[in-house]
Amino acid sequence: MSRTRKGSLVVALVVAAIAIGGATAVASVFWLHLHARLAPVSGTQAAGEFNGTLVRIGGRGPTPTGRVPVPLGSRWQLAWSLSLPKLDGTMNASLRIGSPRSSTRVTRVLCTRCSTTPRGTMTLKARQVRHISKAGAVVVVRAGSATLRGPVKVFVDLPATTKG
Repeated sequence: MSRTRKGSLVVALVVAAIAIGGATAVASVFWLHLHARLAPVSGTQAAGEFNGTLVRIGGRGPTPTGRVPVPLGSRWQLAWSLSLPKLDGTMNASLRIGSPRSSTRVTRVLCTRCSTTPRGTMTLKARQVRHISKAGAVVVVRAGSATLRGPVKVFVDLPATTKG
């Protein structure tokens, strides 16, 4: 995702946060940038890429630098995009959250019948964001001819507090 598009996305999400929070409320907005290099597991030599911006709207104020607390009850919006190679067969992509040994493992579908440049948004629960923030997520793309997979890396941005 280009730097300009990321900036526009963040601005749009902050505006949405203010609108949701109401005119008199103070909205604390905190975001994480997500990235995964999707390496070939089978059937291809081509790689792909996942990028996302995860935004927390509301909460108890700014998050301290260097820590990623995820207050229960907070609302999170994930805006994501994929850049995929052309693969034979129908492509499906998912975000797998949590450890394989944990009963809290969740699979969220990013897209079915994916194009090579799909994008979208989804709402996540605080518990799911906690797993993602602790490097507990993987993006998997499956097609008839190949599988791509990559762990999600998290980059923290400083919080911004806005008054409505």
